[in-house]
Amino acid sequence: MKTATFITMIILVIACNRQSEKTAGAGNDTLVINNKVYYLDSIPESVYNSVVYSFPGRGDTVSRDTSVVSITVDRIIVKSAEKPVVFRNDTSDTDTTARYEYKHTYGQLGFVHIQGLFYEWSSEFLINLKSGTKSEFWQAPLFSPGHKLVLSYSADLEGEMMANGIQLYKLENGEIVKVFERELDKWEPEEIRWESDTSIVIRRAKLDSLDNKHIDFVRMRLKD
Repeated sequence: MKTATFITMIILVIACNRQSEKTAGAGNDTLVINNKVYYLDSIPESVYNSVVYSFPGRGDTVSRDTSVVSITVDRIIVKSAEKPVVFRNDTSDTDTTARYEYKHTYGQLGFVHIQGLFYEWSSEFLINLKSGTKSEFWQAPLFSPGHKLVLSYSADLEGEMMANGIQLYKLENGEIVKVFERELDKWEPEEIRWESDTSIVIRRAKLDSLDNKHIDFVRMRLKD
């Protein structure tokens, strides 16, 4: 009887340890990007919903200066201090189709935001109003609360026409510099919000073997 009780206790201890390991592992995930490990910590939906910062906000944009951004039927010209940057529309019904739209001027940041709509995909562009440098993003670029970092994400795990992943950039001497670009094959970022200048929260979607979508929420810290 004592032997049976002892064996039962051992089984219970092992089972509890395994359950603890599963519970600990279920709340955390990682992404390895450029040999750096980024932790994805599970958070409740309520925490995700409490993050209300969005870009552009009040004060981030100014009215279009027609002497700087000119829009005609077939093109948009952004006149930076150094050089003009031209976006030409292509209205042919082919895979070279291109249509550009002016979105915003970010006055204090010194950028003009242009959207490009192509045959089966789209891209976003920021043009530096001083240098004329053109930076391209998968989707709308989102500046962090302190305007130190720029995030772009795209969710297309099923369609595979657009990228599916996350891009991160930093502002360095007024120019946009890429920190990383990571495409994902196991989940898609349905929505990402800046929580602070050092962390983002992600509404993450995964597909099971029957292509059913499952949603969870994680926090990704961008700096140690």
